[in-house]
Amino acid sequence: MNNNTSSRNTSKLDFLKWILVIALVSAVVVLNQYLTEHSVLVKIAAAATVSLMALAIFFSTSKGKFVWQFGKEAIVELRKVVWPTKNETMQSTGIIFVMVLVVSLLLWVMDNISLKFVDWLTGLGGA
Repeated sequence: MNNNTSSRNTSKLDFLKWILVIALVSAVVVLNQYLTEHSVLVKIAAAATVSLMALAIFFSTSKGKFVWQFGKEAIVELRKVVWPTKNETMQSTGIIFVMVLVVSLLLWVMDNISLKFVDWLTGLGGA
């Protein structure tokens, strides 16, 4: 029972946080329109400040914590990637280029053969 009550309180708090995040993002749009006579630097500073506040609140929600954890895990996995050497990259690119050329030539030949066949079949080749 206590866990269920805690879950409800967290979801209500998260709901309020989401409303606040949406309000702050809306405030960035309004500030951008309101500060038309101010310099671009002032607009950027105001937008960055309000956006950072919205991000801080977002990352304090349960979904935000999940996104943060996912990002951290993605960085760990990215460090495990074995990137190809320059030589391997050049060889792979060359093979792909040759294969694209071969397949495109085959498709061109097949297209011309089917076109000639349809022309012969319909008798419209000379028209």
